[in-house]
Amino acid sequence: MSRTRSATLLLLAVLGVCGPAPGARAVLSRKPTAATATTTTTSTTTASSSTSANSTPRPFEDLVEAGTRDLEPPSDCITPANLPGNCQRIQTCHPLYQLMQLRLNSVQIDFLRRSQCGFEGRNPKVCCPQRARAPSQGGHIPDWNRVAGFTPIPTEGFPKENFPTDFPISAPRSCGRQHASTGLTRVVGGQAARNGEWPWIVALGYKTHPRSSFAGRPQFKCGGTLVSEKHVITAGHCVYQKSNLYLARLAELDLEDDEDGAHPVDIEIATKHVHPDYSPTRFTNDISILTLRRAAPFTDGIEPACLPMRPDIRSRSFVRDNPFTAGWGSTFFNGPSSSALMQVQLPVVSVEECQRAFASIKTATIDNRTICAGLQKGGKDACQGDSGGPLVWPWEGTYYLIGVVSYGLRCAEAGYPGVYTRVTEFLDWIQETMKV
Repeated sequence: MSRTRSATLLLLAVLGVCGPAPGARAVLSRKPTAATATTTTTSTTTASSSTSANSTPRPFEDLVEAGTRDLEPPSDCITPANLPGNCQRIQTCHPLYQLMQLRLNSVQIDFLRRSQCGFEGRNPKVCCPQRARAPSQGGHIPDWNRVAGFTPIPTEGFPKENFPTDFPISAPRSCGRQHASTGLTRVVGGQAARNGEWPWIVALGYKTHPRSSFAGRPQFKCGGTLVSEKHVITAGHCVYQKSNLYLARLAELDLEDDEDGAHPVDIEIATKHVHPDYSPTRFTNDISILTLRRAAPFTDGIEPACLPMRPDIRSRSFVRDNPFTAGWGSTFFNGPSSSALMQVQLPVVSVEECQRAFASIKTATIDNRTICAGLQKGGKDACQGDSGGPLVWPWEGTYYLIGVVSYGLRCAEAGYPGVYTRVTEFLDWIQETMKV
């Protein structure tokens, strides 16, 4: 059976339909709208005709383009994320076609169902999100749970994809040691993690409204990194004005699969410490420390990452190094979140290269407090829902926390790396806060 035929049948199964009746007319599931520049707000997005350089972004939101989409075909549908799109066969819509290759969770299945906009013969059509162009002037707007890439302006000097993928595993038991049979492999453009590969990663749970679809269950919107038996490092925007953050889940692999071999442990959060100089408008000092109500039980599935305290690591720029990041975020921009932990390896680019990439975004501050990582051609990145998660660097078999997922432009698009908070610049504050 051809891949195209398989995808069509799978989508029909997901949609719970067998195609339109003979002679039936395809009907759009959403009203057509004129193409507009999009701006993201918390969690989902809304449309806006323009974004001024002086507008105020919300805590960690995706930076989106300002200006028009004059190179885009007219929009004829609206995606489940409330963005303009084009109704087309799923085989020609790369992000949704790639989503079909995964083991779908209930959220992803619902997203695909709500993406349906008609049929072409017996072939389902979906509302495919339009791609964005690079901003012509300092526009911005963000969504408080993710990191990413964006579009054009190919920046010279980005590393090529020629980095190693396997690292030795032999490290002290105290921190930064994996408990999987092999090293980390290559979130957008990534692949599913295995048990024991990320013993330090934490899923942060938020209380939900009693009448929401998550009623009685935590909603996992951000990630974090266990750095001691009672402390988790995450992004400032994951904690700032988020009174409903209450839970840290350790040793998780698949949020919806109780038979994945993982043995997750839930621990309530006792105190939250956002960096005193965190700026929700300029995305600076985007780091927080959470203190757990009780000590985490260290097992093969739970172990802290090492803080980069060694002088030779603390002074390192990490440019051209190839760290890893992971999370349960979206597998494409404004797509549904993944229930499975996904991981990816990314090369670090210099501060100067990153500054050039973000030069048109007036509120994006790139300096020695940040670390940027991504491929020039795009295709691999963290995304919405990965915020606060770890960027870890392997050295001599030990994994060191060098970055915290902060912000970016869309997800995994060419020309823009993702931006992470550089942990080495905050070690003094981290040590003092952990003493409290």
